[in-house]
Amino acid sequence: MDGFLRHVSSGKNHATGQIGMPTDFLAFHAKGDPKFVDGHVRLGLDVHLRGVNSGFDKTLSTSTLASKPVVIGESDPEGCAACPSPQNGYRNGTMYSSYTAATRWCVVGAGGWRWRPVAAFVVLAVGVSHRRWAAGSDVRPER
Repeated sequence: MDGFLRHVSSGKNHATGQIGMPTDFLAFHAKGDPKFVDGHVRLGLDVHLRGVNSGFDKTLSTSTLASKPVVIGESDPEGCAACPSPQNGYRNGTMYSSYTAATRWCVVGAGGWRWRPVAAFVVLAVGVSHRRWAAGSDVRPER
């Protein structure tokens, strides 16, 4: 990410020959790190929020880009939303939505944090009609 931000702000634009390139917004991904421990999921909110903090540190460190809106893309507990396993069964119940709400509050609602406003969050909710719900979950969609 550092090299990309450097290129966008002060590198040679090979299309125009100028320095830097037009930038409407900055985006980064922030992911948690869930672990399956003693038969239950431990989500790793701390890892997710450290990822958010690191993303903001990097985007704010480039003065010419520091005022740009930020999109936190794919901001969720982990990177395997469609993986069928008991460890991912939590996505079919209230644990996933509670986690998502908690991370949003920590990022935009906690006040006092030094980050600038977030333009958008992107959370992937994958629905695959020909597959069963994640293994290990007792939650089934209502029909």
